[in-house]
Amino acid sequence: APGVTVMRAAPTRFSPDDVIGRSARMRTILEFVKVLSRSDSSVMVTGESGTGKEVIARLIHHQSARRQHPFVAVSWAVFSETLIETELFGHERGAFTGAIGDGCTSMSRARAVGPGRV
Repeated sequence: APGVTVMRAAPTRFSPDDVIGRSARMRTILEFVKVLSRSDSSVMVTGESGTGKEVIARLIHHQSARRQHPFVAVSWAVFSETLIETELFGHERGAFTGAIGDGCTSMSRARAVGPGRV
């Protein structure tokens, strides 16, 4: 699907040392990444375009116990506002023009590739 990338093989090494930023704010973010990496909770990384959200999300994944499982990156910018709900939760046939069957969601694609992270 457009905007969805499944990364099946984890790089051999991906650590905070691979992140370029060294400001006080970036150090705070990297400390938070360590805390999040030890959690089994879902995480939503938000921010302006081009700020490194996917880099931080991958870093959380690669520092976590799930690092050997797939990482599914979803770029919400490619979805119209009306399709974000469908992409998250799916749809039923006839829910809107063009909805001809049950919609496959980012979450269902993520579950299909294993217990990694979205």
